[in-house]
Amino acid sequence: TQIDVHALAVELAAVVADHQTPAALLDADAAAELLNVPSSWVLAEARAGRLPSVKLGRYVRFRRDDLQAWIERRVAR
Repeated sequence: TQIDVHALAVELAAVVADHQTPAALLDADAAAELLNVPSSWVLAEARAGRLPSVKLGRYVRFRRDDLQAWIERRVAR
């Protein structure tokens, strides 16, 4: 059997266009850089539940979108 490469490419392009890849998770250093604060502060605030974070076993990670929304809520006060 022969494969219609053009049809396959069109189908693959549609699948790729519909697929949204999740945003990369930030570590405490990257989150601290985004917030312009020390990474120790980021970890303490996440531990206290005051900063949105994702717990991956013993690791704490941060979603950029969550941090940006958190900043916007703080500015709106």
